[in-house]
Amino acid sequence: ILKSPKEISDKLNALLGLKREVVGVKLFNSSNIHDYPLFKGIEVSKPIAYCVAVKSAMAGHSLKIPKDKSGCSGSSGALGFSPLGNDYFSGERGKKMGLFRDEAVAASVNKELPILGDSSAGTLAAVVKPLGSFENEGEPDLCLVASDSLGIMRMLEGYTYNFGLPSGLCASGNRAVCTECSVIPLKTGSINISFLCAGTRYRCKWGNNELMCGFPFSISDEIADGILHTVNAVEPDERKKEIEKKLIETNNLETEIKYG
Repeated sequence: ILKSPKEISDKLNALLGLKREVVGVKLFNSSNIHDYPLFKGIEVSKPIAYCVAVKSAMAGHSLKIPKDKSGCSGSSGALGFSPLGNDYFSGERGKKMGLFRDEAVAASVNKELPILGDSSAGTLAAVVKPLGSFENEGEPDLCLVASDSLGIMRMLEGYTYNFGLPSGLCASGNRAVCTECSVIPLKTGSINISFLCAGTRYRCKWGNNELMCGFPFSISDEIADGILHTVNAVEPDERKKEIEKKLIETNNLETEIKYG
């Protein structure tokens, strides 16, 4: 049985000692938009970039973003809030921004990167809030974790313990929170890591050593379980003591912690 969002959030925090909240994201299209009012949170009144909403949720805020309040063209296109024009797929836009050597490289990247919905869009709203704040209203589609490289390494170890090598890992330093951490995991059903991008580093002022990963909520329990079951293999005794204490406090000590 999949644990509740709160239980998974508590377990990941106990195992990793995260400085920011684990975030859950729920996306709505025409098939489930009738459930949007059931989800608690403050609906934003001004346009907000998706990554800014994620950073806000990592500080404890619960936000609801209707389609017309998605305030970044990159994430709006990636997440399916708005259509991506021909200049995106042709590579013209990417070349003009100075992110690619030429239109051919830009086009090859943009054709390969997945988007939600189709070229005419399809996403109508999103709820972005701390994972533990999803209560009696439905589960999120996606989880996001920001940490240092050690924390993200442990996330990958947890995934690999239960599932083997992650499929389709993809990082380019562009469209980090929206494409790399959100769309790719939803499309692959796997975990993906991101070194973040200039846009989100500028907007959100992440620490220079912070990375992020995203994964579907449906596999979050197995990832947390994998992190727990590799504690004995990879953590020094000093860290094991801290982890064991936090696991006991949150009723998540599901395996014996072995010292020495």
